[in-house]
Amino acid sequence: MVPIDASAQAASERSVLKQTIANAEIEIDYARPSVRGRNPLFGGVEDWDINWTPGANMSTAFRFSEEVTINNVDVEACRYSVWFHLVEDGPWSLVLDRDTTLFHVPYPALDSAYTRIEFQPKEIDFFTETLTFDIQHIRVDGGQIHFKWGTTFASFDLGVDPGYDYVFTLEEVEPYLGNWMIYESVGRPSDEEIEEYKEGQTEEQIKEMMQYFDDMMEPSDLRVEFDSEKGHLIGYSDRWSEMMGQEPGTPQMIFIRKAQGIFSTGGYINGDLASLGDWDMWEFEFDEDGHANRFVQRAQRDDRVMAEGDRVED
Repeated sequence: MVPIDASAQAASERSVLKQTIANAEIEIDYARPSVRGRNPLFGGVEDWDINWTPGANMSTAFRFSEEVTINNVDVEACRYSVWFHLVEDGPWSLVLDRDTTLFHVPYPALDSAYTRIEFQPKEIDFFTETLTFDIQHIRVDGGQIHFKWGTTFASFDLGVDPGYDYVFTLEEVEPYLGNWMIYESVGRPSDEEIEEYKEGQTEEQIKEMMQYFDDMMEPSDLRVEFDSEKGHLIGYSDRWSEMMGQEPGTPQMIFIRKAQGIFSTGGYINGDLASLGDWDMWEFEFDEDGHANRFVQRAQRDDRVMAEGDRVED
C-alpha cells in the first residue's frame, strides 16, 4: 500500500482545466494542495533532486489532443503524467511520462520519462496559497502554461499548429517587400449605406465613423517587411499607428497565405499572430520579373473591393 499523509491529502481537491486553441484540446488534471504555513516548500516540504508531481494524490496529468510544442520541444498528442525534477541550483526539468497511473510517491526514475524539458522557476512577490495551473496569453497558435505555488512561479510556452500558412522563407516573400500606397477610397460605402450605418448610433459614434470615412479618401502608406527570426510577413502603416495610439513603425498585420499571391491578414501584437482576420483577401499582381507591383483587397463576405494598392519606389 502507498503511504498517504491523510492531513496533507484532505485539502488537496482535484481540479480539471480545459482550453481549446485552434484544433488542439489542452487538459490539465491535478490535485491542489495548499501551503498551510509550511516553509520552505522546496528544499523543505519537497526535497531537492527528486521527481515531484506538481500537485498531490494521483500524479498531475497533461492531455494534448494534437501535437504541440512546450518551450519549442515537440510533444506528441497523448495523456502524460507530469513531474518536476527539483534542483537547488540550476534549472529544473518538466518531465512527461506516458504512464498516467502513477501516484505522487514513489517518484519515477528520470530514465522512464518520455520527454524532459528544462525550465527556470522564479521567486515572485505574489503569494499563491493553493497550487494553481493556468493557461494565459492565449494566441491562435499557442499560449503559456503557468504554475504557481507559494512564491514559486514557472511559465511554459505552449505552441500549437493553427492550420494557417504564415511562416515563410525570405525567398518566398521577397516579391512583396517594400513600400506601398493604399487607396481605400474605392471601398468607401455609398451615401445610402452610410445613412443606414448611422441608425442606432450615438452622435459621438457617428462623428468617429464619419471621420474614418473621410480619412479613407486620402491614400495611406503601407510598409511590408519580413521578420527573419520568426518567418513572418508583416505590414504596418504610420497612419494606422497614429489611429491606434501606437509608436510609428509598429507592425499591425501579419499576412497569411491562402494561395500563391493571395493572402488574408491577421492581427499582429508583440510579434505574434493575435487574431485571425476573416474579413479580407489580398490579391497581388506581378510584373514580368515576378515582383508584386499591385494588389486588390476584397471582402471575403461578398468579394467587394475594399482597397487597392500600388508599389512605391523605396
